[in-house]
Amino acid sequence: MNSDSNKGSKGYVYKRKTPFELEQIAEAIVAKYADRKSLSVIDIEGLVEDLGLTLLPRRGGLRNLANAYTARDWRFIPIAEERAAYPPGYRSDIAEEFAHILLEFELWRKPSERPTGSEGHELTPEQHQAIEEDAWYLEGALLMPKAEFEARFKYHTDSIKDPNLDQFHKMKKVALLLSNEFQASDIAVWRRAKNLKLVDSSEFKLFLDRIPL
Repeated sequence: MNSDSNKGSKGYVYKRKTPFELEQIAEAIVAKYADRKSLSVIDIEGLVEDLGLTLLPRRGGLRNLANAYTARDWRFIPIAEERAAYPPGYRSDIAEEFAHILLEFELWRKPSERPTGSEGHELTPEQHQAIEEDAWYLEGALLMPKAEFEARFKYHTDSIKDPNLDQFHKMKKVALLLSNEFQASDIAVWRRAKNLKLVDSSEFKLFLDRIPL
């Protein structure tokens, strides 16, 4: 998977990261800022502030376009103010945009020198999807460290004995428990479980089909 994604029409190439590389990036950051972890929760807001980033709550319908985005000045992350009413989603949005900065730092570091074809509207659908998938993976790895997430997933899965629950609803209950425990959005939890092969793609798709986006 460490091959380049498809080239954009004007030449920019985003280089995909392997899951191993993404886990390493997350582990290094969480270890360096260990004081930003309390129980299972990574203080992603404090962590990005430690790194010199500023969150900019925005009103005026931003959420109609996106929950958050990375500004051309990488030191700022505009985020829809109303997302703060749902902390797990708010934290997941921050982690995703932080992941974009990490993965494409050369683009954000010197916006005036961005290569031709690297603007969002210039990317091919394949490139856009590749970048988003890596950012989603890294978001999950930052908020839900692998070893701890796998252990807690197994603990909750083994603890639920309700015979009236089918496999999907059992996993949905597990995901809710993990969402509360790690303070990450339910979709981030399911995506993390899929990336770590704790649920299969069909269960993940079933979940996506049943939630409002």
